[in-house]
Amino acid sequence: MGAIMSAVLVAYKNKLDLSFEIGMNAASQVALLVIPTLIIASSVVGKPVDFLFSPPQIAALIGSVLIMTQISQDGRCNWLNGLQMLIFFGVISVLFFYDPT
Repeated sequence: MGAIMSAVLVAYKNKLDLSFEIGMNAASQVALLVIPTLIIASSVVGKPVDFLFSPPQIAALIGSVLIMTQISQDGRCNWLNGLQMLIFFGVISVLFFYDPT
């Protein structure tokens, strides 16, 4: 939550490159540190966590990686990139809301 607030405050000061970097680093930290730590801790406690993804989750992950790769390649961001991310977020939200699994 702290990284999100920092990214928003920095973006408000019109430093979008730093805001983008903060957001990407926060996502990387969750993917590379928090999730494996929780899986190891759950096996120590005795309630192992299954690491299985459904097809909609895999599609959302691949789509988000593709969009972030496309946006971060030129090193600049504009309102159209933000709109693209918001629309994709909306599509993912609707997909998971109506997903029966």
